[in-house]
Amino acid sequence: MFIVEDYRQIVRYKVNEVRRCYAETIELPQGDNVFIEMLLADAVFIIEFFLKGCVDANISSGDCIYSRPSMVMEITRDIVLEENHIPFFILMGLYEKAFSPSADPTFLKIDYKFLPKIPSDVSQRVHEVDLKHRVDL
Repeated sequence: MFIVEDYRQIVRYKVNEVRRCYAETIELPQGDNVFIEMLLADAVFIIEFFLKGCVDANISSGDCIYSRPSMVMEITRDIVLEENHIPFFILMGLYEKAFSPSADPTFLKIDYKFLPKIPSDVSQRVHEVDLKHRVDL
């Protein structure tokens, strides 16, 4: 059974580490809870977006994003912008919670498949635990 609070805890536990990943200080007047909810919502969206892009069987003809190729291109462009990055360890942690740490494909493989701008020789040398951001590649 999936309980949203379990996923929230993953982000909450790492919130200070997440803040250190950004050049600018992120302070919201509402406090950490709003930041945690924002990270969680964005991360879940990215994971679902990547999964749908990698496994065509998950896409219905009425999908409001994947039925519009220009929307997919715009979202992909936004995801790769450095200022929009969510720390990789958050994405991977949430993915592993949903699908298990030994899931195949791993989140790193999905990332490579969905955003194939990484040379294959680099992808073979990278260890998931070393990544904080996709720009680390």
